[in-house]
Amino acid sequence: MRGQSSEQRTPIVGTPELMAIQGCMKRFGGLLAVDQVSFEVRQGEAIGLIGPNGAGKSTTFNLITGVDTPTSGDIVFKQQNVTRQPLHKRSAMGMARTFQIVRLFSGLTVLENVMLGFHPQLVDGFLSSLLRFRRVVADERRCAKRAMELLEFVGLAQRAHDLISHLPHGQQRLVEIARALASEPGILLLDEPAAGLNDQETAGLGRMLRQLNDGGLTILIVEHDIGFIMGLCHRIVVLDHGAKIAEGDAASIQSNPKVIEAYLGTGGAHAKN
Repeated sequence: MRGQSSEQRTPIVGTPELMAIQGCMKRFGGLLAVDQVSFEVRQGEAIGLIGPNGAGKSTTFNLITGVDTPTSGDIVFKQQNVTRQPLHKRSAMGMARTFQIVRLFSGLTVLENVMLGFHPQLVDGFLSSLLRFRRVVADERRCAKRAMELLEFVGLAQRAHDLISHLPHGQQRLVEIARALASEPGILLLDEPAAGLNDQETAGLGRMLRQLNDGGLTILIVEHDIGFIMGLCHRIVVLDHGAKIAEGDAASIQSNPKVIEAYLGTGGAHAKN
């Protein structure tokens, strides 16, 4: 397995369960994309979800975040069953996600994009102010100040008033993470955040996410870069052909024969990614 990291983390034990994926299955017609997948995420953990192309990890991630609904099984968050709850309600409960393809508003500035990450009740007023309806309120000034703090954290405060379209891909990734952090989430859900980044950008992203996690933020991440995952995550869940084939710390995953076979083997066609 390539990209292995020497800076592996010790699993967290004894903290409360924050999220549980319980026997989730997802069918698309006759295709079984996710097959009875179960695992939990504990408070303060960084959990990686990996697998070869077509393993079902993106579909599993979409079930967790509310983009798709399981054919069977449950998603529990903060001891509440959210299986049928839409994305916006999960967000209000403390889930914040990024996307594999960056989703930002090209006609807005960097600062304005981050401000859109605050509570939906503030978004309406903020958008109205952009349209010159003079609905500038104290909450918006507070949000602007906090958004600047988040941009400072990700190293982009100096680009705050630039149009988002003027930023390179790697910096847009950081803006999307800053926007996700604006909601002060209980869990940050990242969909391949290192995709398209160079080695320096990837290393910087890893340091930033580890700092957030060390500060207490729970992270669940889907990623292809194995070295990135091994250096960040306390536990790793491995999928293949839609099913969980392994779960454990970096050392146990790297030496697991099923994982090695999944990545290096020449089996048949995989389920939908």
